[in-house]
Amino acid sequence: MSSSFPRTEPSGLEDEDDWLVEIPSQVPNRPSSSTTPTQRPPLQSLAQGPSALSSPAPYLSFHIGTRIGRFSLEIKPRGTPSSEQPTGPPTSTTDPAPPRIIPIHPQSQSRFFNLPVELRLQIYERILTLPPSQASYTRLLHNPSRSQYPPHSVLALLAVCRRTHHEAEALFFRLNRLRLLQPALFIHSVSPRRREGLAHLAVCVASAAELLTEMQRLRAFPNLETLVVERLLSIRYIEPRSWAVLTPNLVAEVRALPRLRSLRIVTPRDDEITEVERARLRKLEIHDGLIVAAVGGGGGGTT
Repeated sequence: MSSSFPRTEPSGLEDEDDWLVEIPSQVPNRPSSSTTPTQRPPLQSLAQGPSALSSPAPYLSFHIGTRIGRFSLEIKPRGTPSSEQPTGPPTSTTDPAPPRIIPIHPQSQSRFFNLPVELRLQIYERILTLPPSQASYTRLLHNPSRSQYPPHSVLALLAVCRRTHHEAEALFFRLNRLRLLQPALFIHSVSPRRREGLAHLAVCVASAAELLTEMQRLRAFPNLETLVVERLLSIRYIEPRSWAVLTPNLVAEVRALPRLRSLRIVTPRDDEITEVERARLRKLEIHDGLIVAAVGGGGGGTT
């Protein structure tokens, strides 16, 4: 069946090659509504050969002629003709392709990499270790002047080449103590290699429940050796009973860190405290002592 729509002249198009749509459709014969249940539509004879079955007629052949060219679209039934069947072994389209592994360039032309690895590690350590005067306030992403040039950072060493990145990536996290306000965000933003290298950490918490949540997240750092817990609230705003309830859970989480050898819990001090607050502080220090005593090496303290 072939049909063509009459040409129309929409406003603004007065050329001879306006839109012209031709739809020659080839639809397989369907049984009429009067067909009885015992009647079936005629089937295609197998005597026509496999070519008749491998090249089904399209359901719809759609052609559009415009001023800029002619466009065609054919809609066919599902299935691949036998002439187009793949000859190779079947492959799964759901399995992702294996990642491409690019070897690290040895950088043999550099005299630095001709040094023994022990000397290179000592150089990395001197560069990546933050001085004590900056360790308390240096931020990894901080640009106070908001200039177009990023501030100086020791982490720029990791961008020299891939071999330098591979050798020194985990050293920065092993040599310095990081103070985290949002450990969950940090865990999801660093690579597993850097998480394995982190050895010294400080977390800030406002309650015992928050500390329990953070301690569970610290299992992502298998080589954590020292931990400092900084309370954000003073004893004036702390209820020791809430810490007493969660102390057994906190002890279990501390014991779940196999390499932890030092734990310190810090509570901010007020200039003046009442006798009631002093008594509450003594109770709080008892619970802190139980948590610190759970460290494998027995190291730690409260302040």
